[in-house]
Amino acid sequence: MRLEATILYVEKIDVSSQFYASLFYQPAQVLSPTFHSFSLGPVSVELKQREAVKPEAILTGGGMELSFEVADQAALLSLYDRWIALDVPMAQEPEKLVFGWTFVAEDPDKHRIRVFAPSPAS
Repeated sequence: MRLEATILYVEKIDVSSQFYASLFYQPAQVLSPTFHSFSLGPVSVELKQREAVKPEAILTGGGMELSFEVADQAALLSLYDRWIALDVPMAQEPEKLVFGWTFVAEDPDKHRIRVFAPSPAS
């Protein structure tokens, strides 16, 4: 068994798809009126229109986060600046924590997107 995808339930598929296309530097690869998919290597981030989910989904954003690793603090700060320029809402500004540098953004549905640069091994 292997993890293939993370599916986010969204209120407005077109708004969310445009948001993620700007973050991932690519358009969605699979498009239907209620489903968009972004291939990011071995795992995809997929968007599903909440009203079309069977069985019905009650909960949406805010209860989970996507986590993306970058090479180092400079890459993290560069990405943060790029996302700020795109008016991406931030839940946490860049900060050094026990595991390394991180920041947390939010998508239009309040799904959290954490970016981190792990501390170098000692």
